[in-house]
Amino acid sequence: MSKLLLGILTSSKIELLRESYRTAVEQEKLKKLKYDIYIIVNTTNDDYYYKVMEEFKNVNIVRTNSNGKPGMGHNSVINFFKYKKEYDYLFMLDGDDFLYSKALQIIENYIYNYNIDVLMLMYHDCITYNINIVNIPHMVINNNCYLQYNFNSITDKQWLKDKGYNPFKYPIYKLNTLGRIILYSRKSLKYNIKYDTNCFLYDDFYPTMQCMELAYKNMNVFRTSNSNIYIYNMMNENSQTNNFKDNMKREHDELHFRKSIINKFDIIKDWDLTRIKKIDNNNINYTFEEKYNTVTKIIKNLKLKNKVIENKDNYKLFINFIKTNKLKNFDFIEKYLYK
Repeated sequence: MSKLLLGILTSSKIELLRESYRTAVEQEKLKKLKYDIYIIVNTTNDDYYYKVMEEFKNVNIVRTNSNGKPGMGHNSVINFFKYKKEYDYLFMLDGDDFLYSKALQIIENYIYNYNIDVLMLMYHDCITYNINIVNIPHMVINNNCYLQYNFNSITDKQWLKDKGYNPFKYPIYKLNTLGRIILYSRKSLKYNIKYDTNCFLYDDFYPTMQCMELAYKNMNVFRTSNSNIYIYNMMNENSQTNNFKDNMKREHDELHFRKSIINKFDIIKDWDLTRIKKIDNNNINYTFEEKYNTVTKIIKNLKLKNKVIENKDNYKLFINFIKTNKLKNFDFIEKYLYK
């Protein structure tokens, strides 16, 4: 039986950590994989650390050195995994994001069917106050926010075939990283994957480029477009997405990033993302109703006060997509859209 360390990285916002931890605890039963949860507190704020200690008295908590930037926090989780040799795998979860309840069932399925060293999650659902891309289907949750769906057939076409996302040609603030690295094997430690400790926003750009380089060299680096694992919280004002508009941080990170990749990554300059091995065959799925109920519970627990506007016109895309792809649970969508 393999053992997995689920590391929840947090630096602030205990109310978000509370929900993040709950979704990690309330995972559906696993068959072969055993996992333990550790909260990794990477903060310069002593008061926040003491709050975490007070609230999570019966939880494994580790405090790591922080410079106030996200890269050092991510590296500290990897370093902790390196130290905890009883674990075969590390799953990393940011403490302001959430998991679907079958997330670890999916990861278990991947672990026992593929020889994975590193797994990159290319896309995930998002909860947000604003819908910026109008052609992405979404649902209103409790009149407080939107649940934005990322369907594989839409996002794969956009990301995998568009060379316009090449960081060798365009500033990184105009792009997004290749994906989120969510799973590391113990073997992956020899690759020395490291986040950038100097960047304010783009600390994950360098390690995802490392993973792409490893994939080109036929290492066991995989990507998945499975949107049934991770829920990204775009409502957090401290999230990278909501800091894209900070010009000072953009300029700092761009200059540092260019310096850090000089004379490196020549093998991936053609920027062919399809060369990363893909995992998508998965028998563990959610109905739309299950996703709706999962996110509704998160939003109610967070006690949000914001109000958002429903846009019924956008639902036409949703319905057409469901019909075209013969997706299940259409009755719920019709009931929801026209309630």
